[in-house]
Amino acid sequence: MTAIPTRTDRAIAIALFSATFAALLWTAPSVGFPRDEGTYFAAGERTAAWVGDLFRSPVAALSDADIRSHWEWNHEHPGLAKLLFGLSHALFTDRLHWTNDATGFRLPAFAFAGLLSAMLYLLGLAHSRGAGFFAAFAFWLCPRHFFHGHLACFDVPITALWLATLYAYARSHASHAWAITTGLLFGCALAVKHNAYFLPPVLVLHFLVTARRVRWHPIPRAFVWMAVFGPLVLVATWPWLWHEGFARWRWYLGFHTTHVNYPWFYLGRLLREPPFPIVYPLVVTALATPLSIAVAMLLGALRWSVRTARGCATDLEHLLALNAALCLGLFMIRSTPIFGGLKHWMPGLAILCVLSGGVVVEAARAAWPSSPRAAALALGALVLVPGALGMRLSTYGTAYYGELAGGLPGAATLGMQRQFWSSHVTAVLPTLNATTPRGARVNFHEVTWDSSAYYKRDRLLRNDIQYWNDPSTADAVAYQWHREFRDAEFMAWNRFGERPIAGLWLDEVPQIALYARWK
Repeated sequence: MTAIPTRTDRAIAIALFSATFAALLWTAPSVGFPRDEGTYFAAGERTAAWVGDLFRSPVAALSDADIRSHWEWNHEHPGLAKLLFGLSHALFTDRLHWTNDATGFRLPAFAFAGLLSAMLYLLGLAHSRGAGFFAAFAFWLCPRHFFHGHLACFDVPITALWLATLYAYARSHASHAWAITTGLLFGCALAVKHNAYFLPPVLVLHFLVTARRVRWHPIPRAFVWMAVFGPLVLVATWPWLWHEGFARWRWYLGFHTTHVNYPWFYLGRLLREPPFPIVYPLVVTALATPLSIAVAMLLGALRWSVRTARGCATDLEHLLALNAALCLGLFMIRSTPIFGGLKHWMPGLAILCVLSGGVVVEAARAAWPSSPRAAALALGALVLVPGALGMRLSTYGTAYYGELAGGLPGAATLGMQRQFWSSHVTAVLPTLNATTPRGARVNFHEVTWDSSAYYKRDRLLRNDIQYWNDPSTADAVAYQWHREFRDAEFMAWNRFGERPIAGLWLDEVPQIALYARWK
């Protein structure tokens, strides 16, 4: 179903893996800790401590009491990613002292991002090497994607495993080994995030669509191995399920099927409860993606539609298109929680990058048939330029908006969510460290206590500064601009006056304002 890579292609995939890992490692110190990431840091340390207990006293470690003490924290998510984050930190930070705390946790995330680059290239090979290169660069030159690539969170890992599962499935038709690999990768995906539960239905749909071409078609071997390894890997990497497993798994599914809706600013409306706009994921993708890359994605989807109508679309194109449609379509169901922006349907965007590679290469060949490689290189680079220019904002990636929105100022005028997850607070930490009296009480607004503790451990925040929940009694407030929290800013004005002593403005759009009694 997909191209079999040559030795050169495998070398290129490894090089893309390594380059992605290195780029994220190099730029990670400038990226703050989102509120969820601080929770996953803490969960990672607890899971790594349980592994230590397992080696020291296996019987005690396997008891429900010990498992609860280590795994109950953040038990609304499976164990694999948190286990990797924690073991990496235990090895590279605690034992070897090679990294600071945050980087120690984040190294597995960089590896997942490298895997994603390799998968983008290898899936793009079904068209050409140029399409594979374009897919990898198009994805990472979206500043929001590059920002998420740094984080010890689940969004890039599940995207990497989603595409890896598709790649293995595409090769499993001719190889039993790849069928087994499909099952293992699907199990890992289940063990990272609940998105993976949607993979089997879309693969079955693809099978039904493509199997109609012949009178009889055997059930793919990959389905059998997915059924075997999916639950096996999930349970093996999540000790929380080892006692009262079925009841806890039901609670986990119930948590996500009834997930709370957080307020979200969208085209001047503060969305609090469903029904949400049906076009929400399409509009946000168009506004928060570099325009030329967004257009290439759209053309990639249209190319599949035209080829399908003509009856010449390949099975792999159907596989990719169906998965992309599912990922975005889930957020067109008007009751699906919509907080978090692009990250929730990121696997679909990665797939659209693969489909867009074919459009760019074919357009270049048509425009300059005498030198197709040079034409593909030139056109691909031209399409990627806006994304490359936008990378200046990748440190604060959740604030990025593309040309269709008019950049950050245009998005603010349209009434879009300016930023989220609280990582922008790093912009005012130097001012706090330099000016704050000893023992001062600081309200960090949306920053969690865990994140503030890790800022202190990595010496980004002074140890004596107190984390303070109540802004009305704090000595300073680091307010993060959100439409739903404007009352918090008014409270800060009443207490400290309307002029902040420091802040973060991106293209003159307010993001963070630090209010305090001192100057």
